[in-house]
Amino acid sequence: MKDSVNSIFDMRSELRMLRFHTSMFLTTPFFLISVLGSCFSFSLFKIFSMIQGSGNHSFWVYSSIATIWASTILSTGIIGYQRYQGTLDYLFISPKGIANIFYPIIFSATTLGLVLGVPCSILLSLFFDVPIILSINEILALFFSTVACASSSLVLSSLYVLTKNASSFESLILTGIWIGSGIVLPIENFPLPMRIIAYLHPLTPAVKLITSATVQDFFLYSVVCLILSIAYVFLGRFLIQLAFSNLRKDGDCS
Repeated sequence: MKDSVNSIFDMRSELRMLRFHTSMFLTTPFFLISVLGSCFSFSLFKIFSMIQGSGNHSFWVYSSIATIWASTILSTGIIGYQRYQGTLDYLFISPKGIANIFYPIIFSATTLGLVLGVPCSILLSLFFDVPIILSINEILALFFSTVACASSSLVLSSLYVLTKNASSFESLILTGIWIGSGIVLPIENFPLPMRIIAYLHPLTPAVKLITSATVQDFFLYSVVCLILSIAYVFLGRFLIQLAFSNLRKDGDCS
């Protein structure tokens, strides 16, 4: 009973930390410009593709998911941002543990994209006179995409601890998943080997939920997304523990 109560309080504490870090990033010009700029850039790409006749269905949700992923990429720099602030050493030795301290910071990159991406995408839809269609497919696709991005943020952030040069790969990872997940172009347009590789990331089945025509397809993509997201969480936890274990051995958080 006592353990259950403690776990509830820990969860509430982590949610408060998640809200705090998200609000902090909302007041930081660098993160604001990066996320909103990504939303606007992707929306322009999508508008140009619509002009070429690819259709305008679900514009706002594609733009929102693209923004959430772009914001998640910032998680590669969240640890570096803590280094820049001079708080990484203090966070590292906190008695609350690595998970309770760093996970809310890492996940805040994804929630930042959700908070900014959805309203920005809707406003751009209105600006470009694109119909806003709300369906259960789109809403759940947005939810599962957020879960997929959050699980990926653990893996991405661990890379920054393992190597200080991880930020050099941000653009490559950003555009690679944008294209490979089917956000930019339907994944059916890709060769079979590329489609198989694309389904190794949980965002791909999450995006497929938007165009799922049957209940069976919807259920299948949902399950695949959840399984892959859980796998990424465990992989991310392992990599983060490994990264911070190396920091302990080196005795250097700079």
